[in-house]
Amino acid sequence: DPLDLNRYPTVRYVSLTGAHVPPFISWGTAAHDIQSAIDAAAVGDTVRVTNGVYSTGGAVTPGASLMNRIVVTNAITVTSVNGPEGTTILGQGPLGNNAVRCAYVANGAILSGFTLSHGFTRASWDTARNCAGGGAYLDEALVVNCTITGNSALEGGGTYGSRVSSSVVLGNEAMIGPNFVGGEYTGSYTWPDPGGVGNTVIDITQPWWTYATVS
Repeated sequence: DPLDLNRYPTVRYVSLTGAHVPPFISWGTAAHDIQSAIDAAAVGDTVRVTNGVYSTGGAVTPGASLMNRIVVTNAITVTSVNGPEGTTILGQGPLGNNAVRCAYVANGAILSGFTLSHGFTRASWDTARNCAGGGAYLDEALVVNCTITGNSALEGGGTYGSRVSSSVVLGNEAMIGPNFVGGEYTGSYTWPDPGGVGNTVIDITQPWWTYATVS
C-alpha cells in the first residue's frame, strides 16, 4: 500500500513556516523543528530541512542527561536543502547543567549540509555522552558537508567520534583535551593539524594525533 509510510522510505520536511502537521510529508505540513521530523522518521527515511536557524526542539542524549538540539538514533539521513550557508542547528550555552549540544547522531545515520554552532556540554566530567562533542557527538554515524564552529565542550569541542567528511571544523573550544576525539576526518578543513585556523585547546597536554585519524 503506497500510503503505508512505515513500509516505504519517506521524505519528512522541516520549515520554520510549515504548518507542523505530522507526519510532515510535504512543505505545507512541514515540522517547525528538526527533532519532530526525526521522531516521525523510520529507517531509510530522509528528513529534508529548508533554510533557517533551528534553535528549538531537541531530545536528551540516550543513556545520559545532556540535552541536544537533535538526536538521531536510527539509520536515516538528515539533510538541508541549501547547505551549511543557509541552515544552522543552534545549541545553547554556557557549559553547565542547562547546556544544549547541537547534535547526537548514531547507528548509521547521516547528517549533511548544516552549520552546527553554539553547542555546549556539561561543565564537570561524568561521562563522555554528557561532556564531549559540543558540536556533534557521533556514534557509528557520518557528518558530511557541514560547518562546525563556535562550540565548546570539556573534550572534543567541535566533534567527538565517528566520521566527518568534506566539512569545516574550526573555532571550537575544548576545556581539558583536544577538539577532535576518536574521529576520522576525510577531506575536511580542521585545526589543530592538518591546517586551518581557529580552534583553541586550553589544555594541550594531550596531542590531537592520539585521538583522531585524518586522511
